[in-house]
Amino acid sequence: MKMMRRTKNVCVALLIVMLLVEVLFSECEGCLKQENDALLRLKAHFGNPGRSFHWVNGSDCCHWESVVCNTTTRRVVQLNLYFSDEEGGKLNMSDFHAFEDLTSLDLSWNNIAACVQSEGSGKRLSNLRYLDLSFNMLNDTSNIQACLSGLSSLKTLNMTGNYLTVKSFHREGKERFSWPTNLEYLELSDNELSKGRLSWPTNLEVLDLSNNELSNDIISSFSMLQHLKSLYLRQGAIDDKRRLSWPTNLEVLDLSYNILNNDIISSFSMLQHLKSLYLRRVHINGERRLSWPTNLEVLDLSNGEFSNDIISSFSMLQHLKSLNLSNNQLCGSVDISGLCALSKLVVLDLSGNSDISSFVVPQGTNTSLSSMRVLELNNLKMEESMLQKLLRAFSSIRILSLKSEESKGTFVAGDFGYLDSLENLSLSGSYIGSEFFKRIGALASLKYLDLRRCRINGTLLTADWSNLQKPEVLTLSSNEFEGPLPITGELFSSL
Repeated sequence: MKMMRRTKNVCVALLIVMLLVEVLFSECEGCLKQENDALLRLKAHFGNPGRSFHWVNGSDCCHWESVVCNTTTRRVVQLNLYFSDEEGGKLNMSDFHAFEDLTSLDLSWNNIAACVQSEGSGKRLSNLRYLDLSFNMLNDTSNIQACLSGLSSLKTLNMTGNYLTVKSFHREGKERFSWPTNLEYLELSDNELSKGRLSWPTNLEVLDLSNNELSNDIISSFSMLQHLKSLYLRQGAIDDKRRLSWPTNLEVLDLSYNILNNDIISSFSMLQHLKSLYLRRVHINGERRLSWPTNLEVLDLSNGEFSNDIISSFSMLQHLKSLNLSNNQLCGSVDISGLCALSKLVVLDLSGNSDISSFVVPQGTNTSLSSMRVLELNNLKMEESMLQKLLRAFSSIRILSLKSEESKGTFVAGDFGYLDSLENLSLSGSYIGSEFFKRIGALASLKYLDLRRCRINGTLLTADWSNLQKPEVLTLSSNEFEGPLPITGELFSSL
Protein backbone atom coordinates (compact mmCIF):
# COMPACT_ATOMS: atom_id res chain seq x y z
CA MET A 1 0.00 0.00 0.00
CA LYS A 2 2.82 2.39 0.92
CA MET A 3 4.61 1.42 -2.28
CA MET A 4 1.52 2.27 -4.38
CA ARG A 5 1.11 5.64 -2.59
CA ARG A 6 4.80 6.45 -3.12
CA THR A 7 4.55 5.52 -6.79
CA LYS A 8 1.46 7.71 -7.19
CA ASN A 9 3.24 10.68 -5.60
CA VAL A 10 6.23 10.23 -7.88
CA CYS A 11 3.97 10.17 -10.94
CA VAL A 12 2.20 13.35 -9.84
CA ALA A 13 5.54 15.07 -9.24
CA LEU A 14 6.83 14.00 -12.67
CA LEU A 15 3.63 15.28 -14.30
CA ILE A 16 4.03 18.68 -12.62
CA VAL A 17 7.68 18.87 -13.75
CA MET A 18 6.71 17.97 -17.32
CA LEU A 19 4.02 20.65 -17.35
CA LEU A 20 6.47 23.26 -16.03
CA VAL A 21 9.08 22.27 -18.61
CA GLU A 22 6.47 22.48 -21.38
CA VAL A 23 5.43 25.97 -20.26
CA LEU A 24 9.01 27.18 -19.92
CA PHE A 25 10.06 25.80 -23.30
CA SER A 26 6.94 27.13 -25.02
CA GLU A 27 7.79 30.63 -23.76
CA CYS A 28 11.48 30.28 -24.63
CA GLU A 29 10.55 29.43 -28.23
CA GLY A 30 8.86 32.81 -28.69
CA CYS A 31 6.65 35.46 -27.20
CA LEU A 32 3.41 34.67 -25.41
CA LYS A 33 0.47 33.58 -27.60
CA GLN A 34 -1.87 36.30 -26.35
CA GLU A 35 0.74 38.94 -27.15
CA ASN A 36 1.42 37.39 -30.57
CA ASP A 37 -2.29 37.56 -31.38
CA ALA A 38 -2.57 41.13 -30.10
CA LEU A 39 0.30 42.21 -32.35
CA LEU A 40 -1.38 40.69 -35.40
CA ARG A 41 -4.53 42.65 -34.58
CA LEU A 42 -2.45 45.83 -34.31
CA LYS A 43 -0.88 45.06 -37.67
CA ALA A 44 -4.31 45.16 -39.27
CA HIS A 45 -5.00 48.57 -37.70
CA PHE A 46 -1.67 50.26 -38.45
CA GLY A 47 -1.68 50.01 -42.22
CA ASN A 48 0.54 52.74 -43.65
CA PRO A 49 1.96 51.38 -46.95
CA GLY A 50 5.05 53.49 -46.36
CA ARG A 51 5.87 51.51 -43.24
CA SER A 52 4.40 48.02 -43.44
CA PHE A 53 5.20 45.47 -40.74
CA HIS A 54 6.47 42.08 -41.87
CA TRP A 55 4.88 40.26 -38.98
CA VAL A 56 4.12 36.63 -39.84
CA ASN A 57 2.06 34.37 -37.60
CA GLY A 58 3.98 31.33 -36.44
CA SER A 59 7.34 33.11 -36.13
CA ASP A 60 8.80 34.48 -32.91
CA CYS A 61 7.25 37.93 -32.45
CA CYS A 62 10.16 38.93 -30.22
CA HIS A 63 12.20 39.08 -33.41
CA TRP A 64 9.67 41.18 -35.28
CA GLU A 65 10.49 44.69 -36.44
CA SER A 66 9.59 47.41 -33.90
CA VAL A 67 8.99 44.86 -31.14
CA VAL A 68 11.30 44.46 -28.15
CA CYS A 69 10.88 41.67 -25.59
CA ASN A 70 12.33 41.00 -22.17
CA THR A 71 15.00 38.37 -22.79
CA THR A 72 14.01 36.41 -19.69
CA THR A 73 10.21 36.51 -19.59
CA ARG A 74 9.73 36.82 -23.39
CA ARG A 75 7.05 39.42 -22.76
CA VAL A 76 6.79 42.49 -25.00
CA VAL A 77 8.25 45.54 -23.24
CA GLN A 78 8.61 48.05 -26.10
CA LEU A 79 6.58 48.87 -29.24
CA ASN A 80 7.65 51.41 -31.87
CA LEU A 81 4.58 52.05 -34.04
CA TYR A 82 5.47 55.56 -35.27
CA PHE A 83 4.34 56.64 -38.76
CA SER A 84 2.23 53.51 -39.16
CA ASP A 85 -1.37 54.70 -39.63
CA GLU A 86 -2.05 57.12 -42.46
CA GLU A 87 -5.78 57.26 -41.83
CA GLY A 88 -5.58 58.00 -38.11
CA GLY A 89 -8.89 58.54 -36.36
CA LYS A 90 -9.69 56.75 -33.11
CA LEU A 91 -7.22 54.59 -31.27
CA ASN A 92 -8.53 51.95 -28.90
CA MET A 93 -6.08 51.86 -26.01
CA SER A 94 -7.58 48.52 -24.95
CA ASP A 95 -5.76 46.95 -27.93
CA PHE A 96 -2.56 47.30 -25.90
CA HIS A 97 -3.83 45.79 -22.65
CA ALA A 98 -2.53 42.34 -23.61
CA PHE A 99 1.00 43.68 -23.13
CA GLU A 100 1.05 43.65 -19.35
CA ASP A 101 4.81 44.34 -19.10
CA LEU A 102 4.90 47.06 -21.76
CA THR A 103 7.11 49.94 -20.58
CA SER A 104 7.62 51.99 -23.78
CA LEU A 105 5.11 52.84 -26.54
CA ASP A 106 5.78 55.10 -29.54
CA LEU A 107 2.63 56.16 -31.43
CA SER A 108 4.00 59.33 -33.03
CA TRP A 109 3.04 60.55 -36.54
CA ASN A 110 -0.15 58.49 -36.80
CA ASN A 111 -2.86 61.15 -37.25
CA ILE A 112 -4.53 59.95 -34.06
CA ALA A 113 -7.42 62.27 -33.24
CA ALA A 114 -9.04 60.41 -30.36
CA CYS A 115 -8.48 57.61 -27.84
CA VAL A 116 -11.15 55.27 -26.48
CA GLN A 117 -11.20 52.52 -23.87
CA SER A 118 -13.40 49.46 -24.42
CA GLU A 119 -16.05 49.00 -21.76
CA GLY A 120 -15.23 46.34 -19.21
CA SER A 121 -11.64 46.01 -20.43
CA GLY A 122 -10.53 46.18 -16.81
CA LYS A 123 -6.77 46.04 -17.41
CA ARG A 124 -4.65 49.09 -17.93
CA LEU A 125 -1.06 49.66 -19.04
CA SER A 126 0.05 49.82 -15.43
CA ASN A 127 3.77 49.33 -16.24
CA LEU A 128 4.01 51.86 -19.08
CA ARG A 129 6.70 54.45 -18.33
CA TYR A 130 7.26 56.10 -21.73
CA LEU A 131 4.53 57.25 -24.16
CA ASP A 132 5.17 59.20 -27.38
CA LEU A 133 2.03 60.74 -28.91
CA SER A 134 3.85 63.49 -30.80
CA PHE A 135 2.66 64.83 -34.17
CA ASN A 136 -0.87 63.51 -33.99
CA MET A 137 -4.13 65.45 -33.80
CA LEU A 138 -4.95 65.10 -30.11
CA ASN A 139 -6.15 68.55 -29.05
CA ASP A 140 -9.41 67.81 -27.23
CA THR A 141 -9.60 67.42 -23.46
CA SER A 142 -11.67 64.23 -23.35
CA ASN A 143 -9.59 62.51 -26.03
CA ILE A 144 -6.29 63.33 -24.35
CA GLN A 145 -7.66 62.18 -21.01
CA ALA A 146 -8.75 58.86 -22.55
CA CYS A 147 -5.25 58.29 -23.93
CA LEU A 148 -3.71 58.78 -20.50
CA SER A 149 -6.31 56.99 -18.40
CA GLY A 150 -4.91 54.38 -16.01
CA LEU A 151 -1.24 55.04 -16.80
CA SER A 152 -0.20 55.06 -13.16
CA SER A 153 3.51 54.40 -13.84
CA LEU A 154 3.97 56.86 -16.70
CA LYS A 155 7.14 58.95 -16.29
CA THR A 156 7.65 60.43 -19.77
CA LEU A 157 5.00 61.90 -22.10
CA ASN A 158 5.68 63.52 -25.47
CA MET A 159 2.81 65.46 -27.08
CA THR A 160 4.82 67.65 -29.43
CA GLY A 161 3.01 68.98 -32.50
CA ASN A 162 -0.63 68.20 -31.63
CA TYR A 163 -2.09 71.69 -32.19
CA LEU A 164 -2.65 71.90 -28.44
CA THR A 165 -4.08 75.07 -26.91
CA VAL A 166 -4.67 75.94 -23.27
CA LYS A 167 -8.31 74.90 -23.78
CA SER A 168 -7.09 71.42 -24.71
CA PHE A 169 -6.35 70.87 -21.04
CA HIS A 170 -9.21 72.76 -19.44
CA ARG A 171 -12.68 73.84 -20.52
CA GLU A 172 -15.40 75.59 -18.62
CA GLY A 173 -18.10 73.27 -17.32
CA LYS A 174 -15.83 70.24 -17.34
CA GLU A 175 -13.78 68.77 -14.55
CA ARG A 176 -10.15 69.74 -14.22
CA PHE A 177 -7.63 67.96 -16.45
CA SER A 178 -5.87 65.13 -14.62
CA TRP A 179 -2.24 64.30 -15.41
CA PRO A 180 -0.73 60.89 -14.63
CA THR A 181 0.35 61.24 -11.00
CA ASN A 182 3.97 60.07 -11.47
CA LEU A 183 4.77 62.07 -14.61
CA GLU A 184 8.30 63.54 -14.53
CA TYR A 185 9.10 64.46 -18.16
CA LEU A 186 6.58 66.39 -20.28
CA GLU A 187 7.21 67.65 -23.80
CA LEU A 188 4.63 70.04 -25.30
CA SER A 189 6.77 71.84 -27.87
CA ASP A 190 5.52 72.93 -31.33
CA ASN A 191 1.95 73.54 -30.23
CA GLU A 192 -0.31 76.60 -29.95
CA LEU A 193 -0.18 77.23 -26.22
CA SER A 194 -0.62 80.95 -25.55
CA LYS A 195 -3.18 82.70 -23.36
CA GLY A 196 -4.60 81.19 -20.18
CA ARG A 197 -3.37 79.28 -17.15
CA LEU A 198 -2.26 75.68 -17.03
CA SER A 199 -2.01 73.22 -14.16
CA TRP A 200 1.06 71.00 -14.16
CA PRO A 201 1.89 67.53 -12.84
CA THR A 202 3.12 68.02 -9.29
CA ASN A 203 6.22 65.80 -9.66
CA LEU A 204 7.38 67.24 -12.97
CA GLU A 205 11.18 67.43 -13.36
CA VAL A 206 11.55 68.23 -17.09
CA LEU A 207 9.25 70.52 -19.12
CA ASP A 208 9.66 71.48 -22.78
CA LEU A 209 7.39 74.24 -24.12
CA SER A 210 9.56 75.36 -27.01
CA ASN A 211 7.98 76.84 -30.14
CA ASN A 212 4.80 78.09 -28.50
CA GLU A 213 3.60 81.67 -27.90
CA LEU A 214 3.64 81.71 -24.15
CA SER A 215 1.67 84.30 -22.23
CA ASN A 216 2.55 85.79 -18.85
CA ASP A 217 -0.05 83.54 -17.22
CA ILE A 218 1.72 80.40 -18.40
CA ILE A 219 5.17 81.72 -17.55
CA SER A 220 4.14 82.74 -14.04
CA SER A 221 2.80 79.23 -13.39
CA PHE A 222 6.34 77.78 -13.56
CA SER A 223 7.16 79.04 -10.07
CA MET A 224 4.77 76.43 -8.65
CA LEU A 225 6.87 73.55 -10.01
CA GLN A 226 9.05 72.89 -6.98
CA HIS A 227 10.57 69.68 -8.40
CA LEU A 228 11.32 71.07 -11.86
CA LYS A 229 14.99 70.73 -12.82
CA SER A 230 14.99 71.38 -16.59
CA LEU A 231 12.94 73.97 -18.49
CA TYR A 232 13.12 74.41 -22.28
CA LEU A 233 11.52 77.54 -23.78
CA ARG A 234 13.24 77.84 -27.16
CA GLN A 235 11.44 80.19 -29.54
CA GLY A 236 8.82 80.71 -26.87
CA ALA A 237 8.10 84.39 -27.59
CA ILE A 238 9.36 85.42 -24.15
CA ASP A 239 8.59 89.13 -24.10
CA ASP A 240 7.59 89.63 -20.48
CA LYS A 241 8.41 93.10 -19.17
CA ARG A 242 8.65 92.10 -15.51
CA ARG A 243 11.20 90.24 -13.48
CA LEU A 244 10.33 86.57 -13.88
CA SER A 245 9.88 84.14 -11.03
CA TRP A 246 11.56 80.85 -11.92
CA PRO A 247 11.25 77.46 -10.19
CA THR A 248 13.84 77.63 -7.42
CA ASN A 249 15.43 74.21 -8.10
CA LEU A 250 16.09 74.67 -11.82
CA GLU A 251 19.35 73.13 -13.04
CA VAL A 252 18.89 73.54 -16.81
CA LEU A 253 17.27 76.53 -18.58
CA ASP A 254 17.08 77.00 -22.35
CA LEU A 255 15.78 80.36 -23.67
CA SER A 256 17.47 80.18 -27.07
CA TYR A 257 15.97 82.03 -30.06
CA ASN A 258 14.04 84.54 -27.97
CA ILE A 259 13.94 88.29 -27.44
CA LEU A 260 14.88 89.04 -23.85
CA ASN A 261 15.12 92.17 -21.72
CA ASN A 262 17.35 93.15 -18.80
CA ASP A 263 14.76 92.12 -16.21
CA ILE A 264 14.82 88.58 -17.56
CA ILE A 265 18.62 88.52 -17.72
CA SER A 266 18.97 89.81 -14.15
CA SER A 267 16.47 87.21 -12.91
CA PHE A 268 19.00 84.46 -13.69
CA SER A 269 21.09 85.45 -10.67
CA MET A 270 18.34 84.12 -8.40
CA LEU A 271 18.79 80.59 -9.74
CA GLN A 272 21.38 79.31 -7.31
CA HIS A 273 21.04 75.68 -8.45
CA LEU A 274 21.28 76.44 -12.18
CA LYS A 275 24.10 74.50 -13.87
CA SER A 276 23.34 74.87 -17.60
CA LEU A 277 22.07 78.02 -19.34
CA TYR A 278 21.44 78.11 -23.11
CA LEU A 279 20.96 81.49 -24.79
CA ARG A 280 21.70 80.70 -28.42
CA ARG A 281 20.73 83.43 -30.88
CA VAL A 282 19.02 85.68 -28.33
CA HIS A 283 18.39 89.38 -28.79
CA ILE A 284 18.56 91.52 -25.65
CA ASN A 285 16.58 94.75 -25.67
CA GLY A 286 18.16 97.75 -23.97
CA GLU A 287 21.53 98.15 -22.31
CA ARG A 288 22.90 94.82 -21.20
CA ARG A 289 23.34 94.37 -17.44
CA LEU A 290 24.63 90.84 -17.23
CA SER A 291 24.30 88.86 -14.01
CA TRP A 292 25.04 85.14 -14.13
CA PRO A 293 24.14 82.40 -11.61
CA THR A 294 27.38 81.70 -9.76
CA ASN A 295 27.11 77.89 -9.93
CA LEU A 296 26.88 77.68 -13.71
CA GLU A 297 28.81 74.82 -15.33
CA VAL A 298 27.62 75.21 -18.95
CA LEU A 299 26.96 78.56 -20.66
CA ASP A 300 26.01 78.73 -24.34
CA LEU A 301 25.87 82.24 -25.85
CA SER A 302 26.50 81.20 -29.44
CA ASN A 303 25.13 83.06 -32.49
CA GLY A 304 24.38 86.16 -30.46
CA GLU A 305 25.22 89.86 -30.41
CA PHE A 306 27.80 89.87 -27.62
CA SER A 307 30.96 91.97 -27.94
CA ASN A 308 34.34 91.98 -26.18
CA ASP A 309 33.06 93.28 -22.85
CA ILE A 310 31.08 90.07 -22.27
CA ILE A 311 34.29 88.26 -21.27
CA SER A 312 34.82 90.32 -18.12
CA SER A 313 31.39 89.20 -16.82
CA PHE A 314 32.56 85.60 -16.48
CA SER A 315 35.15 86.18 -13.76
CA MET A 316 32.81 85.05 -10.95
CA LEU A 317 31.85 81.77 -12.62
CA GLN A 318 34.39 79.60 -10.85
CA HIS A 319 32.43 76.38 -11.54
CA LEU A 320 32.13 76.95 -15.29
CA LYS A 321 33.25 73.98 -17.39
CA SER A 322 31.94 74.80 -20.88
CA LEU A 323 31.68 78.23 -22.56
CA ASN A 324 30.39 78.76 -26.10
CA LEU A 325 30.89 82.24 -27.58
CA SER A 326 30.95 81.18 -31.21
CA ASN A 327 29.53 83.43 -33.94
CA ASN A 328 29.19 86.61 -31.89
CA GLN A 329 30.62 90.09 -32.42
CA LEU A 330 34.01 89.79 -30.74
CA CYS A 331 36.41 91.92 -32.73
CA GLY A 332 39.79 93.66 -32.76
CA SER A 333 42.03 92.89 -29.82
CA VAL A 334 40.25 90.63 -27.32
CA ASP A 335 41.39 90.62 -23.71
CA ILE A 336 40.86 87.16 -22.20
CA SER A 337 41.72 88.24 -18.62
CA GLY A 338 38.12 87.46 -17.62
CA LEU A 339 38.76 83.79 -18.34
CA CYS A 340 41.75 83.48 -16.00
CA ALA A 341 39.56 82.84 -12.93
CA LEU A 342 37.82 79.92 -14.66
CA SER A 343 40.07 77.23 -13.20
CA LYS A 344 37.56 74.46 -14.02
CA LEU A 345 36.97 75.47 -17.65
CA VAL A 346 37.26 72.42 -19.94
CA VAL A 347 35.63 73.52 -23.24
CA LEU A 348 35.94 76.93 -24.94
CA ASP A 349 34.47 77.79 -28.34
CA LEU A 350 35.38 81.13 -29.97
CA SER A 351 34.68 80.03 -33.55
CA GLY A 352 33.16 82.32 -36.14
CA ASN A 353 34.26 85.64 -34.59
CA SER A 354 36.03 86.48 -37.82
CA ASP A 355 36.81 90.11 -36.93
CA ILE A 356 39.18 89.21 -34.08
CA SER A 357 42.66 90.46 -34.97
CA SER A 358 44.54 89.45 -31.80
CA PHE A 359 44.24 88.35 -28.17
CA VAL A 360 45.57 90.00 -25.03
CA VAL A 361 46.86 87.09 -22.96
CA PRO A 362 47.84 87.89 -19.34
CA GLN A 363 51.01 86.29 -18.00
CA GLY A 364 50.32 83.02 -16.20
CA THR A 365 47.13 82.26 -18.13
CA ASN A 366 48.38 78.78 -19.06
CA THR A 367 48.59 77.93 -15.34
CA SER A 368 45.15 79.27 -14.39
CA LEU A 369 43.48 77.45 -17.30
CA SER A 370 45.20 74.12 -16.74
CA SER A 371 41.87 72.23 -16.89
CA MET A 372 41.24 73.22 -20.52
CA ARG A 373 40.83 70.21 -22.81
CA VAL A 374 38.85 71.41 -25.86
CA LEU A 375 39.45 74.60 -27.86
CA GLU A 376 37.36 75.53 -30.93
CA LEU A 377 38.77 78.34 -33.09
CA ASN A 378 37.14 77.65 -36.43
CA ASN A 379 36.88 80.33 -39.11
CA LEU A 380 39.09 82.94 -37.47
CA LYS A 381 41.02 85.17 -39.87
CA MET A 382 43.76 86.44 -37.60
CA GLU A 383 47.44 86.23 -38.44
CA GLU A 384 49.16 82.99 -37.56
CA SER A 385 51.55 84.69 -35.13
CA MET A 386 48.63 86.09 -33.12
CA LEU A 387 46.98 82.72 -33.08
CA GLN A 388 50.13 81.12 -31.75
CA LYS A 389 50.15 83.56 -28.84
CA LEU A 390 46.68 82.43 -27.84
CA LEU A 391 47.47 78.72 -28.20
CA ARG A 392 50.41 79.02 -25.81
CA ALA A 393 47.93 80.13 -23.14
CA PHE A 394 46.08 76.82 -23.51
CA SER A 395 48.93 74.35 -23.43
CA SER A 396 46.87 71.66 -21.65
CA ILE A 397 44.32 71.15 -24.46
CA ARG A 398 43.77 67.73 -26.00
CA ILE A 399 41.35 68.68 -28.80
CA LEU A 400 42.02 71.65 -31.10
CA SER A 401 39.87 72.65 -34.07
CA LEU A 402 41.11 75.30 -36.52
CA LYS A 403 38.85 74.60 -39.48
CA SER A 404 38.84 77.52 -41.88
CA GLU A 405 38.34 78.37 -45.53
CA GLU A 406 40.07 81.75 -45.20
CA SER A 407 43.07 81.13 -42.97
CA LYS A 408 46.03 83.48 -43.13
CA GLY A 409 49.54 82.05 -43.25
CA THR A 410 50.67 78.45 -43.45
CA PHE A 411 50.61 75.93 -40.61
CA VAL A 412 53.37 73.43 -39.97
CA ALA A 413 53.27 70.64 -37.43
CA GLY A 414 55.93 72.33 -35.32
CA ASP A 415 53.48 75.17 -34.59
CA PHE A 416 51.69 72.83 -32.19
CA GLY A 417 54.71 71.11 -30.68
CA TYR A 418 54.31 72.81 -27.28
CA LEU A 419 50.83 71.25 -26.89
CA ASP A 420 52.17 68.15 -25.17
CA SER A 421 48.75 66.55 -24.58
CA LEU A 422 47.24 67.24 -28.02
CA GLU A 423 45.34 64.16 -29.24
CA ASN A 424 42.91 65.54 -31.81
CA LEU A 425 43.85 68.22 -34.38
CA SER A 426 41.48 69.39 -37.10
CA LEU A 427 42.79 71.82 -39.73
CA SER A 428 40.18 71.10 -42.41
CA GLY A 429 40.09 73.89 -45.01
CA SER A 430 43.21 75.62 -43.70
CA TYR A 431 46.33 76.09 -45.80
CA ILE A 432 49.20 73.92 -44.63
CA GLY A 433 51.24 72.82 -47.65
CA SER A 434 53.46 69.74 -47.87
CA GLU A 435 55.99 71.26 -45.42
CA PHE A 436 53.51 70.56 -42.60
CA PHE A 437 54.72 66.99 -42.11
CA LYS A 438 58.41 67.76 -41.53
CA ARG A 439 58.03 67.93 -37.73
CA ILE A 440 54.99 65.72 -37.29
CA GLY A 441 57.01 63.69 -34.77
CA ALA A 442 56.76 66.62 -32.35
CA LEU A 443 53.06 65.79 -31.83
CA ALA A 444 53.79 62.60 -29.93
CA SER A 445 50.34 62.32 -28.32
CA LEU A 446 48.40 62.85 -31.56
CA LYS A 447 45.69 60.24 -32.32
CA TYR A 448 43.39 61.98 -34.81
CA LEU A 449 44.51 64.34 -37.60
CA ASP A 450 42.04 65.93 -40.05
CA LEU A 451 43.66 67.58 -43.08
CA ARG A 452 40.76 67.59 -45.56
CA ARG A 453 40.74 70.34 -48.21
CA CYS A 454 44.05 71.75 -46.99
CA ARG A 455 45.43 72.38 -50.51
CA ILE A 456 48.26 69.89 -50.05
CA ASN A 457 49.99 69.36 -53.41
CA GLY A 458 53.18 67.95 -54.81
CA THR A 459 54.92 64.98 -53.20
CA LEU A 460 54.60 64.45 -49.47
CA LEU A 461 57.85 64.69 -47.58
CA THR A 462 59.14 61.82 -45.49
CA ALA A 463 58.35 62.43 -41.83
CA ASP A 464 58.94 60.84 -38.45
CA TRP A 465 55.46 59.32 -38.07
CA SER A 466 56.87 56.54 -35.90
CA ASN A 467 57.32 59.04 -33.05
CA LEU A 468 53.53 59.22 -32.63
CA GLN A 469 52.64 57.07 -29.64
CA LYS A 470 49.06 55.96 -30.48
CA PRO A 471 47.96 57.28 -33.91
CA GLU A 472 44.48 56.16 -34.97
CA VAL A 473 42.92 58.26 -37.75
CA LEU A 474 44.45 60.36 -40.55
CA THR A 475 42.15 62.11 -43.05
CA LEU A 476 43.71 63.53 -46.25
CA SER A 477 40.75 63.60 -48.63
CA SER A 478 40.16 66.44 -51.16
CA ASN A 479 43.84 67.31 -51.60
CA GLU A 480 46.11 67.21 -54.69
CA PHE A 481 49.34 65.54 -53.57
CA GLU A 482 51.10 62.96 -55.74
CA GLY A 483 52.84 59.65 -55.17
CA PRO A 484 52.56 57.17 -52.32
CA LEU A 485 51.99 58.13 -48.71
CA PRO A 486 55.28 58.07 -46.80
CA ILE A 487 53.55 56.30 -43.93
CA THR A 488 53.67 52.72 -42.68
CA GLY A 489 50.27 51.14 -43.42
CA GLU A 490 49.93 49.63 -39.97
CA LEU A 491 50.54 52.92 -38.18
CA PHE A 492 46.96 54.23 -38.42
CA SER A 493 43.85 52.14 -37.75
CA SER A 494 41.98 54.39 -40.23
CA LEU A 495 43.71 56.15 -43.13
